[in-house]
Amino acid sequence: MLSATPPLTSTSFNPPELSTQGTIDRTLEVRRLRKNLMTLVLTSRSVVHSGNASLIENLALLAGFRSEELVILPLRGFGEGFHVVSAPTSVWRTDYELLLDLKHKAAEAGTKVILVPPTYIQREPRLGNARLVADAFHVSITGEDRMSVFLHLVENGGYSTFQDCAMAVVNSEAPYSCVLSMAGLGLIDIDLGKPITPNTRVDLPEGR
Repeated sequence: MLSATPPLTSTSFNPPELSTQGTIDRTLEVRRLRKNLMTLVLTSRSVVHSGNASLIENLALLAGFRSEELVILPLRGFGEGFHVVSAPTSVWRTDYELLLDLKHKAAEAGTKVILVPPTYIQREPRLGNARLVADAFHVSITGEDRMSVFLHLVENGGYSTFQDCAMAVVNSEAPYSCVLSMAGLGLIDIDLGKPITPNTRVDLPEGR
């Protein structure tokens, strides 16, 4: 369930570029993995992209990794800064001990690293749902549409279905995307861990 934290203000998905040393040539597989991770970050209100990855990138190079083998993303969430490190399945399986060593070296340098397996990032239906939400961020949400969906949820005890919430939208020409955008902004809650269907449950965030 999307957590009730301050809403995002982004209206487009433009993943920031990681710092490079002029020699990084990331493969398609790694670029895809990084883009998918950024999609999950964008649609999560628990963490945000923050800072640069130069320290961990340098430690990875010293550990023997090629620059195109890893995804390294600096994040902030839960009251602290940290780096998420992932890699394609082939690298994850063969060089996991090196990844653990990288994590320990980072800790010695005062930086927290969280190792995230690629299977976790690619897990469906969450990733596909996150893409739907990210793609919906460009949809404009009028005050009337927002209040219409809120009123519909309140009148139904604080929850309803995805389809009924879309039917409550009065101005947008893309009512389903409007509801998804509201979910991405933290205005309503939709469980992205389950397939999104017309009958998917939509809730008011806790505290509303």
